[in-house]
Amino acid sequence: MEPNMEIMMSKQTLYTNTLSILVAVFFIGTLTSGILFVAYLTPYVFGLIASHETIHPLEFHVNSATVNPLYFSNSTFTIQTAVWNLTFSVKNPNTIHVSYKGFDVSLYYGKDFLSSVSIEPFKHEELETTEVKATIDAPLASYVAKTIEDELIANKAVNFDLRIRGVMKGQILHFFNNQDIKGSCHNLRMFLSNDNAGTMLGDCECELGFW
Repeated sequence: MEPNMEIMMSKQTLYTNTLSILVAVFFIGTLTSGILFVAYLTPYVFGLIASHETIHPLEFHVNSATVNPLYFSNSTFTIQTAVWNLTFSVKNPNTIHVSYKGFDVSLYYGKDFLSSVSIEPFKHEELETTEVKATIDAPLASYVAKTIEDELIANKAVNFDLRIRGVMKGQILHFFNNQDIKGSCHNLRMFLSNDNAGTMLGDCECELGFW
């Protein structure tokens, strides 16, 4: 075989091998990029698939409640302030980190709104339970105090209600989900002693949900 022919064949072989290597590198690079892209995108895909049903509202439970002595009066113009001290057990039932942008706790007697207080924002790790305290200063008009007195005489105890509203933010992978929460703690039953100071009777669970 002539030298020029051998050189041409060597160049052809080199060209073919080089082209094969470039094709392999391109294929491997494309495959690697695709895998990395899918791996990067997966958390977002799962986050978008996840709806608010995968995040549960926090669980409120009233651990204790007290109120200062109430003084009943026949005067239609008398207004006194009942100071309520409440302690809640608050649980994050989710297996993800959540944060709360603050809650408003409102006190009712029947249909009468008495007062409310805002709880400062706080954070919860997964399945964490913490204790939250709140103090509500609730002015009582004389007609409300008279109705409370009548119920106290009839039943030896008085029922109040708490209503809770707030915003919870949960994170599923890279997806953040804000949810408005509201709920109630029905039948916060208070026993008033001889000096008319009140303490909670029995148990008081709160039912909360998204809205």
